[in-house]
Amino acid sequence: MKNFLIPTTLKEDTIGAVKTAVNLAKGNDCKIILMLISETPDTYSSPSSFLREIINKSTANEENILHICREIVSKFDNCSLKIHNQYGISSPVFKRIIEHFSLNLIIVTHSYHQEEKRIIQNLVQLLDNQKCPILHLGAMENQDVFNKALYIENTASTIPIEDLQQFITKNFCSQIVSMTSDIETTNLEEFTPYLTEVINKNGVNLLVKTRKPKKIKLKKSPKQDNIIFLGLSVLSLYEEMVLEHNFQELSLT
Repeated sequence: MKNFLIPTTLKEDTIGAVKTAVNLAKGNDCKIILMLISETPDTYSSPSSFLREIINKSTANEENILHICREIVSKFDNCSLKIHNQYGISSPVFKRIIEHFSLNLIIVTHSYHQEEKRIIQNLVQLLDNQKCPILHLGAMENQDVFNKALYIENTASTIPIEDLQQFITKNFCSQIVSMTSDIETTNLEEFTPYLTEVINKNGVNLLVKTRKPKKIKLKKSPKQDNIIFLGLSVLSLYEEMVLEHNFQELSLT
């Protein structure tokens, strides 16, 4: 079974994220979890007022988006949809969520990166230290085909490109058609024309980058990853997880 987590505020691009999850399941059994995150409720509020707040906080538009998501999933016998309400978030809590649902992929919509609520910004910052693969969906609509990838190599990366390709082929049916250096250390304005040329020339529809564990200090206004501004979807892979996965696959053969 493949399990996908989509943190959401039920904006319209949640529908695209659900479609992406269904496509990535490729006919396998899958569970799609829509996670709605809120601040931990005031301990002094009464249980009845807390329940009223939960019931009344969804708008008509959000309910409609949720209805559309349910309709999409209902068309596929192999897929199911679950709503998870999460109150409060921290790195240990997030790790337990990933383990509890046995997640294979976290899908983050473009609109989710634009949210200004502190708790959502905290969650986005905590993503990088989780071992689970993360797919940051781009701003482009109807972008659910990811068969040609541009690998943006982390300057500190130690993972062989062969191992990376093996993992991507098996789990995302994508082929690395080109690679370039980490643009975090490059002037984005100067580098964008070159990247655009590479993307257009090779028909790239997915950017791939790797990450390693790092100390995270939650910020009020976190800096967004440069490559998110390129508009394409970005697959972020935890290097240790990729190597462990490939080793397990090799052991089974």
